[in-house]
Amino acid sequence: MLALNLVKQYTRRIQNYGKKTVGCLVVTLKGRPLGIVTKGDIVKGVSKSDISFKNRNLGEFATRPLIYASSRQTVEEVADLMIKNKIRKLPVFQQGKVVGIVTATDLAMFLSPTRRPGLTESILHAITREKSRKK
Repeated sequence: MLALNLVKQYTRRIQNYGKKTVGCLVVTLKGRPLGIVTKGDIVKGVSKSDISFKNRNLGEFATRPLIYASSRQTVEEVADLMIKNKIRKLPVFQQGKVVGIVTATDLAMFLSPTRRPGLTESILHAITREKSRKK
């Protein structure tokens, strides 16, 4: 997970983004979180335009407003937030700074059937249900 400033050019950094195991970018403006960009957002944004990727502003791809969790929230609260907002990646903030990201996969692994039977499937189903309807 990376946090990048909205107004700067990050073409080279974003090209490397595809080569790493980074699933999203948190977009900031003047040090404040503005939105989030996933690989899917970039693919969708580039496919809708004839303009070269190199001439695009990172903010054009960002999903806004940014939905995030506090490092003080419980796993259950984070799962509820992701389900309510139908998102798969949730940045975690502590004292105004991004300290990590929780993904649907993280939740599924943490809430394995040995810990809570059926909860993993329920969370993944709830998060992905709306996404599949929109296609």
